[in-house]
Amino acid sequence: EMSGDIWRAFADSIRMTLSDLTVDGLDTFRNPIKVLEPRPSSAHLLENQLSLGTADKPLDASVQFRMEVGSATSPLASDNVMDLRLGIPSVEILATLFATVRESRFARFPLRDVLNWSCWLSMIPVSDGERLFSEVNIGLAMHYINVLFDGGMIARTACVSCSNGWLEDLNS
Repeated sequence: EMSGDIWRAFADSIRMTLSDLTVDGLDTFRNPIKVLEPRPSSAHLLENQLSLGTADKPLDASVQFRMEVGSATSPLASDNVMDLRLGIPSVEILATLFATVRESRFARFPLRDVLNWSCWLSMIPVSDGERLFSEVNIGLAMHYINVLFDGGMIARTACVSCSNGWLEDLNS
C-alpha cells in the first residue's frame, strides 16, 4: 500500500483551466426548424428540431486548455497550454419534451400575456420529487433526445505553449 505522500514528492499540485470558448457556425440554421411543436398523436409531447452546419460553413467549437503540474522544484513540473478544436460539418438535434400545464391557470390566462414566455412557464406544475413521473404531478420532462452528426467530427489540437515536447507531435 502506498500513501498519498509519495505523489506529493513528484507533484504537489495539479491545476486545469478552460478559457476562451468560441463557437462558430451558429448562423447556419437549416430547415426544418421546430420549436415546441405539439405532436399530433399526443397532446403533451412537444417536438423540437434544430439543424446547424453546412458544407462550406461547419459548426466549429474551440477552447483553450491549460494544465499546470507541480511547482518549479517538482521533477514532474509542466505547464502546457493547448488549443482544442472540434469541427462538426453538420449536426441535427431532435428533442421531445413532455409538458403539462395547470388547467385552472390556463382557463384564467390573460390574453395580454400570450407572448410572455414567463407567464406560460408559470403554468407548468412543479414536481414534489416523490411522484416525479406520475401523470398528475409532472410538469416538464425530457421525453427523448437525439443528436446526429453528419460527416463525423474532426478533432484538432495545437500547442500554444507546451513544456512537454511530445505534445507538439500530437497532431502529426
